[in-house]
Amino acid sequence: MIAATALVEKGRRVEVIDDALTPGGGARAVGVSERYRAVVEAFGAASLVFRSSTVAVGMFGEDVLVVSPERTELLRPTTLVLATGAHDGVLAFEGNDLPGIISARAMGWLLAHGVVPGETIVIVSSEGAGPFGAACEEALRGFGVSVTHEHGVPILAKGGSRVKNVVVRRSEGTEKKLACDLLVVDAPRSPSY
Repeated sequence: MIAATALVEKGRRVEVIDDALTPGGGARAVGVSERYRAVVEAFGAASLVFRSSTVAVGMFGEDVLVVSPERTELLRPTTLVLATGAHDGVLAFEGNDLPGIISARAMGWLLAHGVVPGETIVIVSSEGAGPFGAACEEALRGFGVSVTHEHGVPILAKGGSRVKNVVVRRSEGTEKKLACDLLVVDAPRSPSY
Protein backbone atom coordinates (compact mmCIF):
# COMPACT_ATOMS: atom_id res chain seq x y z
CA MET A 1 0.00 0.00 0.00
CA ILE A 2 2.86 2.38 0.78
CA ALA A 3 4.58 1.59 -2.53
CA ALA A 4 1.31 2.07 -4.45
CA THR A 5 0.69 5.39 -2.71
CA ALA A 6 4.20 6.69 -3.34
CA LEU A 7 4.09 5.76 -7.03
CA VAL A 8 0.66 7.34 -7.57
CA GLU A 9 1.87 10.51 -5.83
CA LYS A 10 4.74 10.60 -8.37
CA GLY A 11 2.24 10.46 -11.24
CA ARG A 12 2.64 6.76 -12.09
CA ARG A 13 -0.19 4.48 -13.17
CA VAL A 14 -0.33 1.59 -10.67
CA GLU A 15 -2.01 -1.81 -10.77
CA VAL A 16 -2.14 -3.76 -7.51
CA ILE A 17 -2.36 -7.52 -8.06
CA ASP A 18 -3.78 -9.19 -4.95
CA ASP A 19 -5.26 -12.59 -4.16
CA ALA A 20 -7.54 -10.95 -1.56
CA LEU A 21 -11.04 -9.68 -2.27
CA THR A 22 -10.45 -6.18 -0.87
CA PRO A 23 -7.42 -3.88 -0.86
CA GLY A 24 -5.21 -3.33 2.14
CA GLY A 25 -3.84 -6.64 3.36
CA GLY A 26 -2.70 -6.50 6.97
CA ALA A 27 -3.15 -2.74 7.02
CA ARG A 28 -6.89 -3.32 7.46
CA ALA A 29 -6.14 -4.98 10.80
CA VAL A 30 -4.33 -1.99 12.34
CA GLY A 31 -6.87 0.71 11.64
CA VAL A 32 -7.17 3.14 8.79
CA SER A 33 -4.65 5.96 8.73
CA GLU A 34 -5.30 9.07 6.65
CA ARG A 35 -2.67 8.01 4.09
CA TYR A 36 -4.17 4.53 3.79
CA ARG A 37 -7.71 5.97 3.49
CA ALA A 38 -6.52 8.15 0.59
CA VAL A 39 -5.12 5.08 -1.19
CA VAL A 40 -8.30 3.05 -0.75
CA GLU A 41 -10.38 5.97 -2.04
CA ALA A 42 -8.07 6.22 -5.06
CA PHE A 43 -8.77 2.63 -6.16
CA GLY A 44 -10.85 2.64 -9.28
CA ALA A 45 -9.37 5.95 -10.44
CA ALA A 46 -7.44 5.89 -13.69
CA SER A 47 -4.08 5.99 -11.90
CA LEU A 48 -4.70 3.19 -9.37
CA VAL A 49 -6.35 -0.13 -10.23
CA PHE A 50 -6.94 -3.00 -7.80
CA ARG A 51 -7.19 -6.50 -9.26
CA SER A 52 -8.76 -8.75 -6.64
CA SER A 53 -8.60 -12.56 -6.62
CA THR A 54 -5.55 -12.29 -8.85
CA VAL A 55 -2.03 -13.68 -8.46
CA ALA A 56 1.29 -13.13 -10.17
CA VAL A 57 2.40 -16.72 -10.67
CA GLY A 58 5.67 -16.39 -12.57
CA MET A 59 8.23 -14.15 -14.18
CA PHE A 60 9.56 -14.77 -17.66
CA GLY A 61 12.26 -12.26 -18.55
CA GLU A 62 10.53 -8.89 -18.24
CA ASP A 63 7.04 -10.42 -18.39
CA VAL A 64 4.88 -11.34 -15.39
CA LEU A 65 2.28 -14.10 -15.72
CA VAL A 66 -0.93 -12.99 -13.99
CA VAL A 67 -3.90 -15.28 -13.34
CA SER A 68 -7.41 -14.35 -12.22
CA PRO A 69 -10.73 -16.20 -12.37
CA GLU A 70 -11.54 -14.27 -15.57
CA ARG A 71 -8.28 -14.59 -17.52
CA THR A 72 -4.60 -15.41 -17.72
CA GLU A 73 -2.27 -12.82 -19.23
CA LEU A 74 1.32 -11.67 -19.55
CA LEU A 75 2.08 -8.16 -18.31
CA ARG A 76 5.23 -6.15 -18.94
CA PRO A 77 5.49 -3.61 -16.11
CA THR A 78 7.72 -0.56 -16.31
CA THR A 79 8.46 -1.00 -12.61
CA LEU A 80 7.73 -4.11 -10.56
CA VAL A 81 7.34 -4.03 -6.78
CA LEU A 82 6.87 -7.38 -5.07
CA ALA A 83 5.13 -7.02 -1.70
CA THR A 84 4.33 -10.62 -0.85
CA GLY A 85 2.83 -10.04 2.59
CA ALA A 86 3.37 -12.35 5.51
CA HIS A 87 1.90 -15.25 7.46
CA ASP A 88 0.98 -14.69 11.08
CA GLY A 89 3.71 -15.80 13.42
CA VAL A 90 3.11 -18.69 15.78
CA LEU A 91 4.71 -19.45 19.11
CA ALA A 92 5.18 -22.96 20.47
CA PHE A 93 3.74 -23.24 23.99
CA GLU A 94 1.69 -25.82 25.84
CA GLY A 95 -1.99 -25.40 25.05
CA ASN A 96 -1.49 -23.20 21.98
CA ASP A 97 -4.17 -25.18 20.12
CA LEU A 98 -7.03 -24.37 22.52
CA PRO A 99 -10.09 -22.61 21.12
CA GLY A 100 -9.94 -18.92 21.97
CA ILE A 101 -6.31 -18.36 20.93
CA ILE A 102 -5.83 -16.23 17.81
CA SER A 103 -3.21 -14.05 16.17
CA ALA A 104 -3.24 -10.31 16.73
CA ARG A 105 -3.69 -9.66 13.00
CA ALA A 106 -6.74 -11.96 12.90
CA MET A 107 -8.11 -10.13 15.94
CA GLY A 108 -7.56 -6.82 14.13
CA TRP A 109 -9.59 -8.04 11.16
CA LEU A 110 -12.41 -9.14 13.47
CA LEU A 111 -12.37 -5.77 15.24
CA ALA A 112 -12.46 -3.96 11.89
CA HIS A 113 -15.83 -5.70 11.36
CA GLY A 114 -17.09 -4.99 14.89
CA VAL A 115 -16.59 -8.57 16.15
CA VAL A 116 -15.16 -9.09 19.65
CA PRO A 117 -14.94 -12.84 20.41
CA GLY A 118 -14.15 -12.49 24.12
CA GLU A 119 -14.83 -10.50 27.26
CA THR A 120 -11.59 -10.98 29.22
CA ILE A 121 -8.80 -10.60 26.69
CA VAL A 122 -5.06 -11.03 27.15
CA ILE A 123 -2.78 -9.77 24.38
CA VAL A 124 0.79 -11.07 24.41
CA SER A 125 3.32 -9.32 22.15
CA SER A 126 6.64 -11.12 21.79
CA GLU A 127 9.95 -9.55 20.82
CA GLY A 128 9.95 -8.58 17.14
CA ALA A 129 6.15 -8.44 16.95
CA GLY A 130 4.59 -5.85 14.69
CA PRO A 131 1.94 -3.19 15.24
CA PHE A 132 -1.03 -5.54 15.59
CA GLY A 133 -1.01 -6.14 19.37
CA ALA A 134 -0.92 -2.42 20.17
CA ALA A 135 -3.57 -1.69 17.52
CA CYS A 136 -5.86 -4.35 19.02
CA GLU A 137 -5.39 -2.96 22.51
CA GLU A 138 -6.30 0.53 21.32
CA ALA A 139 -9.32 -0.66 19.31
CA LEU A 140 -10.64 -2.79 22.18
CA ARG A 141 -10.93 0.25 24.45
CA GLY A 142 -14.13 1.19 22.66
CA PHE A 143 -15.80 -2.21 23.14
CA GLY A 144 -16.18 -2.31 26.94
CA VAL A 145 -14.16 -5.47 27.52
CA SER A 146 -11.33 -6.24 29.94
CA VAL A 147 -7.93 -6.06 28.20
CA THR A 148 -4.46 -6.85 29.51
CA HIS A 149 -1.44 -6.38 27.21
CA GLU A 150 1.77 -8.14 28.22
CA HIS A 151 5.15 -8.06 26.49
CA GLY A 152 6.79 -11.47 26.55
CA VAL A 153 5.81 -14.99 25.51
CA PRO A 154 2.99 -17.28 26.56
CA ILE A 155 4.39 -20.47 28.09
CA LEU A 156 1.21 -22.28 29.15
CA ALA A 157 -2.47 -21.95 28.28
CA LYS A 158 -5.14 -23.95 30.09
CA GLY A 159 -8.81 -24.50 29.51
CA GLY A 160 -11.32 -26.96 28.14
CA SER A 161 -13.64 -26.02 25.34
CA ARG A 162 -12.05 -22.56 25.48
CA VAL A 163 -8.90 -21.01 26.94
CA LYS A 164 -9.39 -20.02 30.60
CA ASN A 165 -5.96 -18.74 31.61
CA VAL A 166 -2.44 -18.20 30.36
CA VAL A 167 0.98 -18.03 31.98
CA VAL A 168 3.16 -15.36 30.38
CA ARG A 169 6.93 -15.05 30.73
CA ARG A 170 7.33 -11.29 30.66
CA SER A 171 10.20 -9.50 28.93
CA GLU A 172 11.92 -8.82 32.27
CA GLY A 173 11.91 -12.57 33.08
CA THR A 174 9.06 -12.81 35.60
CA GLU A 175 6.04 -15.05 35.04
CA LYS A 176 2.42 -14.03 35.48
CA LYS A 177 -0.79 -16.10 35.35
CA LEU A 178 -3.75 -14.27 33.82
CA ALA A 179 -7.39 -15.29 33.50
CA CYS A 180 -8.88 -14.85 30.02
CA ASP A 181 -11.44 -16.19 27.61
CA LEU A 182 -9.44 -14.97 24.60
CA LEU A 183 -5.68 -15.01 24.12
CA VAL A 184 -4.35 -12.79 21.34
CA VAL A 185 -0.77 -13.59 20.30
CA ASP A 186 1.33 -11.02 18.43
CA ALA A 187 4.42 -12.84 17.18
CA PRO A 188 6.84 -11.88 14.38
CA ARG A 189 5.42 -12.72 10.98
CA SER A 190 7.03 -14.88 8.31
CA PRO A 191 7.17 -13.64 4.71
CA SER A 192 4.88 -15.21 2.14
CA TYR A 193 6.56 -16.35 -1.04
